[in-house]
Amino acid sequence: MRIELTAIVASLLTLGATVGAGAEFEWQQEPGRIALVQRGGAVVWQFNHATNQAMPYFHPLALPGGPSLTWLSPPDHPWHYGLWFAWKFLNGKNYWDFDPQSGRFEGITRWKNVQVTTQPDFFARIEMDLTYQPAKASNAVLRERRSIALSAPGPDGSYHLDWTMTFTAAEGPVAFERTPILGQPDGVAWGGYAGLTLRFAKELKDWQVVNAAGAQDLKCHGQKAVGCDFNGKLGAREAGIAMLDHARNLRAPTPWYVGLDPATPFGCLIAAPLFNQGHALEARRSFTLRYRVVVHPARWDAARLHSEFSRYCP
Repeated sequence: MRIELTAIVASLLTLGATVGAGAEFEWQQEPGRIALVQRGGAVVWQFNHATNQAMPYFHPLALPGGPSLTWLSPPDHPWHYGLWFAWKFLNGKNYWDFDPQSGRFEGITRWKNVQVTTQPDFFARIEMDLTYQPAKASNAVLRERRSIALSAPGPDGSYHLDWTMTFTAAEGPVAFERTPILGQPDGVAWGGYAGLTLRFAKELKDWQVVNAAGAQDLKCHGQKAVGCDFNGKLGAREAGIAMLDHARNLRAPTPWYVGLDPATPFGCLIAAPLFNQGHALEARRSFTLRYRVVVHPARWDAARLHSEFSRYCP
């Protein structure tokens, strides 16, 4: 009997070792952070939600075996957080960037009830409640329910993040605004930004942007399309991150904000529904924004963006 039990235990230990050795990924989770990590410690993606941060964000975002495609707090814009969502102005208060002298925001983003669900097959879901309120006020002007579903990396290493964000005005109306664009009163060349944003790593070289309408690089800036891809080279490996709009989004297909200056280096991509004009939301009314973000190898073209959009939003 003792021999049989020893054999069974040895068999179970061998099975456990085999399963563990064959699993390429593992979860790392601690307060304020959840990450999908390769065996050996390389981070594939990490979601950061500690409440002492300015806002929740993803960084790094990488293909398995590769360096990060995103950049956290670059010197030119320290309020850029890899992949994150932010409004610019709500009722005239700035929720996007902080005062460089004081380090303070006019508008404060807060979150609670963060629920992270991970699966053994390396799918995950993140849900949370957010509020937006002026720094000197006690009540929120806008509430948000956010859900992000993350796929497991596929055979080629690609994976996607499906964002769903429902915004509800509190007891009063909310005016959503952005810095005006050229051709509008007080407009500037860099106006139009607010929304789901990617800031790309300086290590990503030979940048290229393409949208689903076939435009390339800065010709994509301000143009409407169902999707847009920002790609380049990490060493000899081509890779990129695509963003797909949803057909039921505000002003779909969305205009895209493209920052493309390799010399700086400044590379960003924003799904920017407010690019051309602001939006007014009545008290206690709601609207929802949905996007798919795809981290992928190689460079995508317009045909691939259309194909992926059809899969996301049939």
